[in-house]
Amino acid sequence: MTLCNYQPTDRPGIWRCSECRDENSRPLDNPPRRACGTATLNMLARKPIGYGPGTELKELIVKLGVPACSQCTAFADRMDEWGVDGCRIHRGEIVEYLRAKQREMTFSQRLLAAARGAVAGMTFVDPLDAAGSLVDEAIRRASLLLGTGR
Repeated sequence: MTLCNYQPTDRPGIWRCSECRDENSRPLDNPPRRACGTATLNMLARKPIGYGPGTELKELIVKLGVPACSQCTAFADRMDEWGVDGCRIHRGEIVEYLRAKQREMTFSQRLLAAARGAVAGMTFVDPLDAAGSLVDEAIRRASLLLGTGR
């Protein structure tokens, strides 16, 4: 936690943080101490790996009974680093990656995954564009989870 960098202002007893611009009234010889809003926002902006659209996508795919390989986990981490907006920008790349992985599956594995999705109530999955609809749903869920709401 970073504390505000309060400096005295031209108004007696009023202190202002040089970073977040917060103002606080305290005696001149006793500056306030509190967590800096700018530093807090900067910490929130650096989302930890393991949280975001990639994590959501990986969870959806695991629900279909498809285990996540090490390459998939690394790709999910990259998606988490991109965040919601970055995944919207890279949507085509993500969908193509999933389609390439889907081509590696046997017909029976794909059929079993589709059946598991139906049983799990994954009605958002478009059978004509399973990869695209999974990516869209992962981005939607992460957006709600992260509070971007779009």
